Amino acid sequence: REQLAAEFPKSTLLAGLSGPVTKLTDWPKVYREAVQAMQLGERLNLNHLVVFNSLGVYRLLGQLEDNPAVQEFTDQVIGPLVQYDEQHRSSLVQTLDAYFDHHGNISQTAESLYIHRNTLLYRLERIQELTGHDLNQANMRLALHLALKLWQLRPQKI
Repeated sequence: REQLAAEFPKSTLLAGLSGPVTKLTDWPKVYREAVQAMQLGERLNLNHLVVFNSLGVYRLLGQLEDNPAVQEFTDQVIGPLVQYDEQHRSSLVQTLDAYFDHHGNISQTAESLYIHRNTLLYRLERIQELTGHDLNQANMRLALHLALKLWQLRPQKI
């Protein structure tokens, strides 16, 4: 990898790795997995070796994202945050992503964003107001998390 980076400094190296294959007849399946891993890795800006089995929920979401109902769901749920961020140069989408990355732990999320705990609480309240989704209700929290992941897969953000 270092040798390629030195030889092609302006290039990005991205590879997709599928699961193991035990029979030659499985080759088309693992080829599709490797291609999907590479495509998702590129869209998620991973810039390295992307293992299909490590993509988690993105494996499923990548198959659903072209569905008009899924696109509408994403726009309705996460769209207000994206629009607010664009209009106010804020970072509510980033805040929500960090909140989920830290399993809802307020202290860890605030620390990762380099903000005060109260600032985070204010932002989370604002997120709930704009989306109409209560982060204390599991189904609403899941809807926000899924919409965020689907939005992150989009080549161009709304």
